[in-house]
Amino acid sequence: MNEIFSLIFFILFVLAFGLVFADNIRNRVINTKLNQDVAQGIVDLIAVKAQLDQMSKSNGVKKIEETEGFLKFVSDSRDWAFQYIERVQITIKEFQDVFHPVAMQYYKDKDQPINQEEFGKLFEAYKKLVQELPEEGKK
Repeated sequence: MNEIFSLIFFILFVLAFGLVFADNIRNRVINTKLNQDVAQGIVDLIAVKAQLDQMSKSNGVKKIEETEGFLKFVSDSRDWAFQYIERVQITIKEFQDVFHPVAMQYYKDKDQPINQEEFGKLFEAYKKLVQELPEEGKK
């Protein structure tokens, strides 16, 4: 009977050893696949990071270009505004130079009408002044 227990114990030991051996091989196969997946994940991560860096750099360049373009627009607009103001001030001064003597003469002697020549000069100065207005203001 002792030999039967020894034989049963030996058979159980061999079966347990076989199961442990098979489980070990299965775990090694799974481990190999997981290592391949991790390696592929790292490669993908590096590729995505490279694309992200490239997009970030190109986006930064675009923002710089947009900022520089905006600053150039602001600078050009400011220059245009100063030129416009200077031009309008000159036109107002020219209108004043024409209008002031006529107004002073009319103020001194209201009974004497403005002659055609002076009125023509006033009208021409007025037209130049109106030309400086934006299109919406001319109506």
